[in-house]
Amino acid sequence: MVAGVVTLIKSVRPNWTPYQIYYALTSTSSKSSSPDNKYGYGIVDTIKALNASIHNEFGCHKNCNNRGACYKDICHCYDGYYGLGCELKKRGKKNFLQIPTIIF
Repeated sequence: MVAGVVTLIKSVRPNWTPYQIYYALTSTSSKSSSPDNKYGYGIVDTIKALNASIHNEFGCHKNCNNRGACYKDICHCYDGYYGLGCELKKRGKKNFLQIPTIIF
């Protein structure tokens, strides 16, 4: 099901990178504010994902929200944060489907 949504997003938004598609899906899903190890990010909302505000120009998304460093137009989140613009805070010891961060 998610693969079909990804294909639809890619056809409507051909300039989005895989990372931007991932962010659109995870930030607009039913459990985006509190993902867990049982249900992950929850149910995908295709319409919200298609209309998600994704940074398409050069530079880091929302200047990494002062929670990360911008390197080669990608936010590298500080410890304790993740997401396209480091806007999500890690909770507990494990995060489902978190994006690895790079430490300088």
